[in-house]
Amino acid sequence: MLIYDHAIVGNELQLVNLYLAGKYGVATAQLSTQPPTLAVAKNGPNTLQLYWLAGYAGFILEGRTNVATGAWTPFATNPPNNQVTLGTTNVARFFRLRSQ
Repeated sequence: MLIYDHAIVGNELQLVNLYLAGKYGVATAQLSTQPPTLAVAKNGPNTLQLYWLAGYAGFILEGRTNVATGAWTPFATNPPNNQVTLGTTNVARFFRLRSQ
């Protein structure tokens, strides 16, 4: 157990992880501190796939038809792949990823 007198942030956390990994021979992964990017791919004549990288947990995909007003509706995704396939419509739709 490690106890610090302040919150470990940014580069400090990476330094601690690298030190402990080297000392105990444990593999590490570099985690991004940037929010995920929502991507869109057309995967059929009338369907789109919206997705973001699998390493990002704790985000909800939401959408609505008016960018200025109205409630955001959550879409069910399939963790850990973070993707959903939607049918296309004749109505503009707007999407966002919201952190839980």
